[in-house]
Amino acid sequence: MTRSTYDSTYHSTTAAATTTILPAPSFYQTASIHITHTHTHIYIYIYAHTYIYIYIYMHTHIYTHLSLCLSHTLTPSLCNSDKNNNRSYQAMAGVVRRIKLGSQGLEVSAQGLGCMGMSAFYGPPKPDQDMITLIHHAIDAGVTLLDTSDVYGPYTNEILLGKALKGGVRDKVELATKFGLSSVDNKWDTRGDPAYVRAAIEGSLKRLGIDSVDLYYQHRIDTRVPIEVTVGELKKLVEEGKIKYIGLSEASGSTIRRAHAVHPITAVQLEWSLWARDVEEDIIPTCRELGIGIVAYSPLGRGFFSSGANLVDNLANDDFRKSLPRFQAENLEHNKTVFERVSDLAARKGCTPSQLALAWVHHQGNDVCPIPGTTKIENFNQNIGALSVKLTPEEMAELESYASADAVKGDRCMDDIRLRNSATVFMESRMSMTRSAYDSTNHSATATILPAPSFYQTASIHITHTHIYIHVSLSLTHTQRHSHSSLCNSDKNNNRSYQAMAGVVRRIKLGSQGLEVSAQGLGCMSMSGHYGPPKPDQDMITLIHHAIDAGVTLLDTADVYGPYTNEILLGKALKGGVRDKVELGTKFGSSSVDNKWVIRGDPAFVRAAIEGSLKRLGIDSVDLYYQHRIDTRVPIEVTVGELKKLVEEGKIKYIGLSEASASTIRRAHAVHPITAVQLEWSLWARDVEEDIIPTCRELGIGIVAYSPLGRGFFSSGANLVDNLANDDFRKYLPRFQAENLEHNKTIFDRVSDLAARKGCTPSQLALAWVHHQGNDVCPIPGTTKIENFNQNIGALSVKLTLEEMAELESYASADAVKGDRYMDGISTWKDSETPPLLTPSPGNSVINNNRSYQAMTGVVRRIKLGSQGLEVSAQGLGCMGMSAFYGAPKPDQDMISLIHHAIDAGVTFLDTSDVYGPFTNEILLGKALKGGVREKVELATKFGIRFAEGYKMEVRGDPAHVRTSLESSLKRLGVDSVDLYYQHRIDTSIPIEVTVGELKRLVEEGKIKYIGLSEASASTIRRAHAVHPISAVQLEWSLWSRDSEQEIIPTCRELGIGIVAYCPLGRGFFSSGAKFVENLAPDDTRKYLARFQPENVEHNEALFERVSELATRKGCTPSQLALAWVHHQGNDVCPIPGTTKIANFDENIAALTVKLTPEEMAEIESYGLEDAVKGDRMPSHSTWRNVPFRVCEDLCLILFCGVSSLSSAFYVVIFIKVLRDN
Repeated sequence: MTRSTYDSTYHSTTAAATTTILPAPSFYQTASIHITHTHTHIYIYIYAHTYIYIYIYMHTHIYTHLSLCLSHTLTPSLCNSDKNNNRSYQAMAGVVRRIKLGSQGLEVSAQGLGCMGMSAFYGPPKPDQDMITLIHHAIDAGVTLLDTSDVYGPYTNEILLGKALKGGVRDKVELATKFGLSSVDNKWDTRGDPAYVRAAIEGSLKRLGIDSVDLYYQHRIDTRVPIEVTVGELKKLVEEGKIKYIGLSEASGSTIRRAHAVHPITAVQLEWSLWARDVEEDIIPTCRELGIGIVAYSPLGRGFFSSGANLVDNLANDDFRKSLPRFQAENLEHNKTVFERVSDLAARKGCTPSQLALAWVHHQGNDVCPIPGTTKIENFNQNIGALSVKLTPEEMAELESYASADAVKGDRCMDDIRLRNSATVFMESRMSMTRSAYDSTNHSATATILPAPSFYQTASIHITHTHIYIHVSLSLTHTQRHSHSSLCNSDKNNNRSYQAMAGVVRRIKLGSQGLEVSAQGLGCMSMSGHYGPPKPDQDMITLIHHAIDAGVTLLDTADVYGPYTNEILLGKALKGGVRDKVELGTKFGSSSVDNKWVIRGDPAFVRAAIEGSLKRLGIDSVDLYYQHRIDTRVPIEVTVGELKKLVEEGKIKYIGLSEASASTIRRAHAVHPITAVQLEWSLWARDVEEDIIPTCRELGIGIVAYSPLGRGFFSSGANLVDNLANDDFRKYLPRFQAENLEHNKTIFDRVSDLAARKGCTPSQLALAWVHHQGNDVCPIPGTTKIENFNQNIGALSVKLTLEEMAELESYASADAVKGDRYMDGISTWKDSETPPLLTPSPGNSVINNNRSYQAMTGVVRRIKLGSQGLEVSAQGLGCMGMSAFYGAPKPDQDMISLIHHAIDAGVTFLDTSDVYGPFTNEILLGKALKGGVREKVELATKFGIRFAEGYKMEVRGDPAHVRTSLESSLKRLGVDSVDLYYQHRIDTSIPIEVTVGELKRLVEEGKIKYIGLSEASASTIRRAHAVHPISAVQLEWSLWSRDSEQEIIPTCRELGIGIVAYCPLGRGFFSSGAKFVENLAPDDTRKYLARFQPENVEHNEALFERVSELATRKGCTPSQLALAWVHHQGNDVCPIPGTTKIANFDENIAALTVKLTPEEMAEIESYGLEDAVKGDRMPSHSTWRNVPFRVCEDLCLILFCGVSSLSSAFYVVIFIKVLRDN
């Protein structure tokens, strides 16, 4: 707790006692703690002061013990044995962590405050000033999600919150309120109609005295109003800025899905506690599937878990809980056994029953935020203490066994509105809804029809008799579902349209690998862009479902459509069991960067692309995965080799190519069978017929014809161009330009003439021509309208004779069409040739020969580092060796070139520290980041190791040093903020809470974005994480450094903390083994590490040899294999190998393409067992295991190694002395 160097004014001693004074954080500056030791007790006295006083009347060694206890202030056991003191202290720590609530961007405290009981329902209202004091206390403690509703009071709870939010408090909280539930004449009523929604928010904003609400819930679902109508109005309020996020309360799974399809739902509020678990079967999984946060109200069973049956005895007469079924005498006698069992376990855990029950809710996941309510500060403090209660899986299971469904008697609610009856009428029947409350002009014999959305506004209907009303409402429902599939006149199109309703589209075998699809597919690109603005999701989902009902099951999308939004749309459409009815094709490899097309086909990009697509589509595997365009820098064998691995892993079922030349198709097919080739094939795009189509048929590859209607040209000819939107990219295609269009329209005119003779439309005739090419061809016309879809399906019934086929083909011969089919810069099969796969030279592998191209393609995948939002490249670049430790510093310009090369390759996570040099490495990075480079990277640096007088090294974690270090680093780096700021080593003389508290302030000030720790123990990580979320922990992790796996790695994963593995190549050992050590420069500190000493290196060489042998079998280098092993530890791990040579960097990047089976992983791990490695990885003082660095005063001198050749020998001598003395 204290050290002489901290501040001399805070340290004094007497002969009989020791008094230590630490500056109190701002939150504590209302009290000080005076602890007096007697023979049997420690007494705590609180006085008003601005410091925390700790007075111990005992000997120094006892003082040391107490200071150690105090440094664990956030663990469940303190030095005092009173559990209440334990809880109240924790509430005052202001360290409630933050969580992401849902996937829309809302961040809240991990625990909220339910405010209902302050004003209503749980007895008489409490005094406003007392409640305002409680609310402010909660905010100071870090609880910032405040929950209210317009029905609480009614209205008075919102008015109370409005008072509490004055004076700048509003900006510190996330405010949630609700609408839709009211009590009229002592009867509950629900309202969800648009007029009511709007009136409700206006009233709430006025009472709260604010401009907008952060989270606005529909309190209960109005089952008379389609949920789409209610959420549609809420969506408008979001657009107007009156609410930020939308929530639902007590909604069923199906209602949640329908609401989410209109506008993303951020949170669902529901009763979830140990004795209210009916939501777990359907609603919780639905929320998690859709990325919706969960807010658990009444997590303490409406107070039952605070005192059990005794609670009921003390309820006020007007406390509505007295009327709940579970609190009735006949049920309470049974239910109290649940409380007693919880209480027993709580006693064993050293916490209160309510803390244990609340901890159970917290352990449900980081997407859950409980909002216990209270009217007393002491109860609030106790609730906050639940955040520190840790439960094992066994304890979770034990708790759940206490309160199984048959263990609790009585419903949780009275016979009122609840989630089980929250399903609303559907959009199809909305015209039939009426109630007298909607319109004062209604009469018993008159039903007023609600305004129909624009899609339905083709008629107005007034129904005057109830029995007719019922009949017509059913008819309207049927009409909405089928109106686009049966036309109302006798036009010949009726012949075509009936088929859409029959669901009789025939099936075909696509290729020879077993894929069966509908004979016609649905191209979905235009639903999300390219052909004008994106269309409404719900309309497109309706169209997709209509197509599937008609028998069209091959759906085609791509990650570049939108980009990404088309896959997201398909993902929504495939929910609810629809996925099992379709064959889904998507594509990768084509993207637009700065309005320029970029083609990517390297393995890392392939893998990252499929992971992204699977996530957006919400599925486990894709049926048909195409390379959208061919990357001419990457041998096609390399790309298809990676696709083959994805097939083996079950992430894709079949492989396809798009716009590939015949030779490329052949080479790809030799690696793994290609199931389908997608190409533009239509009456006016026939260049594929000469070579590509014959190649596909020779190899048994199916053909998918995109744009079979000439991008819509064969629907209306030249008229199509006149009606294109300004953002429709077809306006810029050469064939649609005026100079070409005048010529090309004659093709349409001739097709139209024949169509008239055939009794079909021109588009049906053009599409029928494609169908007649063979049963191995599947056209995928796209559309955004059901009527057009129906017309396209009609093409399947158009039969053409050989003469008619020949006549059609004569219309559009090669010389009959003017203008290319694409603009310059968009690749087609004509420029799809890739470089040959190089033949390995003796002793080398294919990977080595092709390594350089991989580094230059910038295709390193991205990963989420931790759960706080930091995204980095899957591999980073450790920069230490550029400036220190590993020999003399390298020339700045060479290192800047290397850094820029890495960034171009997609490695954007750069790692440095103020102690590297010292300082010179940060200065080097500062130079490299100039000229706009800063915006392309995630920059990490560290603090905490410093040089004191006489070149003595110490570890510092006190607030003043933290702040000074950061300011200096920012200046050297030439940046405004650091992305990730680590504590390099832990200062054991300072409570970790104090250090992280200062880092938290730097986050709030915007000087750092995320906090990290390096070489920290599991307990330290937990304590730090309780103050502010830790984003990443940096540790040495490699094949021969695995001591972190037992406790630290599991702790990080439990807490959602990313892992950054430094020295993943064993400080270079896995590049060349013992030879590596022989070639180290005299001033390279690795020469003096235990593992590199002769007596150990000879033994350790055997480890390298075994890795080398497996690497040879794998066709990669030993270092690539060792690095791949780290990559295979999980997507939460980012290794940061360092290097000073571009060639080595390229080799390291290639490790991302090395795939290891579970058997190979196990084999590798068997090489590096603990007894297989001799020598410590570092001096024991410098790891997470042992004593602080500052006891090893001479050790700091190694940091100067390499600063100058003249001084190197001296510092190495000192380093040897340190190793010997310690």
